[in-house]
Amino acid sequence: MTHGPTNLFTSLLRYCGEQKEHFVGEAFVLVLNSLLSSDRKIAVEILGDLCGTDTFGWHESDDIVIRAQGYAGDAGTPDITIGSRDKKVYVEVKVEAPVDGEQLHKYRRSLESFGVRQRQLVLLTKLPAELPPGLEKDVKKVYWHEVRQWLSKREAAVTDRISRYLLNSFAAFLTEGGISMERVDGDYRMLKYALPSCAIL
Repeated sequence: MTHGPTNLFTSLLRYCGEQKEHFVGEAFVLVLNSLLSSDRKIAVEILGDLCGTDTFGWHESDDIVIRAQGYAGDAGTPDITIGSRDKKVYVEVKVEAPVDGEQLHKYRRSLESFGVRQRQLVLLTKLPAELPPGLEKDVKKVYWHEVRQWLSKREAAVTDRISRYLLNSFAAFLTEGGISMERVDGDYRMLKYALPSCAIL
């Protein structure tokens, strides 16, 4: 029997033990940083989907820095930190672990301490999660199936073949790993279709 190439991120996850949340967040940062270097317009569009609102947005001219496991002082370690001179974003990544409301409160207070013009707190999860009172208006909820859709929608427009490979591999990983869930008639189900495979470099 002939098998297709093993997914890069699926293979690496085997070495991460119980740190699935951290791994998925770091993998997403790898993809975003690759796009930021090679296909900046697409990276900025995805960042807009991830953390943009009516009052918050990114521009190609922004000096964007994206880090995994950043430092937020007494607030702890955000899974993803995105920043520029006048913007700051924390992204709390969840796959299987429950949402920690107190942690989100700490991140919100940490963001408020920065002297930037725009700030945003994002909760990126597999399934819907209830937010504690007082956080609904301060936290943007995003789901992994939305991330997969944003990536697959832009795959054909990526000019750099390494970035395209990473993007496609990560999108497929979200599906194969059961991270990307889709809402159907009020319920959520695992996506059963695979993305087009990308040739190995």
